[in-house]
Amino acid sequence: MIDLKDMLSRLDLSSYEIKAYLSLLKNGKATGYELSKKSGIPSSKIYTVLSQLVEKELIIPIDTKPVRYFPRPPSEVIDNLSNQYNKVFAHLKEKLDFLYNQKGKDEIVAWNISGRKEIINRAKEMIQESEKLIFLGLWQQEYRSIRHTIKRAYSKGVRIITLTYGDVSLKVGEIYNHRPSDPLYREKQQRRFIVIKDNVKALFGSFPEERGVWTENLGLINLIRDFLIHEIYIVKIEKAIPDEIHSLFGKNWELIRLNL
Repeated sequence: MIDLKDMLSRLDLSSYEIKAYLSLLKNGKATGYELSKKSGIPSSKIYTVLSQLVEKELIIPIDTKPVRYFPRPPSEVIDNLSNQYNKVFAHLKEKLDFLYNQKGKDEIVAWNISGRKEIINRAKEMIQESEKLIFLGLWQQEYRSIRHTIKRAYSKGVRIITLTYGDVSLKVGEIYNHRPSDPLYREKQQRRFIVIKDNVKALFGSFPEERGVWTENLGLINLIRDFLIHEIYIVKIEKAIPDEIHSLFGKNWELIRLNL
């Protein structure tokens, strides 16, 4: 657990400022002389420290003789600091995003992700952030981990287009079942996992290897999306002319897949 003084030091407070403020919280109002004695801050430093705390709005000087100092309530201090930092962070995000979107994004093709938890969490974040459209390609094992996130997105009006492998209990959005899923798994021993958010972010994972990549590169996003769309085309074609497909390519497409 992080120590209280360590946490306060992260708010750009010096060790003397921290000692002075904590002493005032613990012991109540004090003159500079009294505070120096109670906190152990050298008398040659105490008034500089108090001046800095007044400027940072952590304490209040009372016009008495001699001047006494009161600590501001912690809730008031935290709220004030939060507002200040939030303004800084908002401004910083705007400026950094501008620089990143100008050049940096196109130079980074993709980021590697490893571990089931990390891949699933990234998928949840993307689905939660989505505003218009989500493409999914998944098996039941992965669907179980993100089903509530999918349902919440759908309830917000996000369009959900899903290519399912095997029996997936998904009931929302547009669903296309890739029927020959068991042979695919037996041959390759892997489950594909795909999430595309608003055509601006894509995640491609593989289980049980628990490895994946995610990207904001439009070229890669289009490639992954086109893969899903072509898989959906196959589902639609087989549904429209099943007898012809089975005659030409086999019941599970084995006559074409196994010869590649």
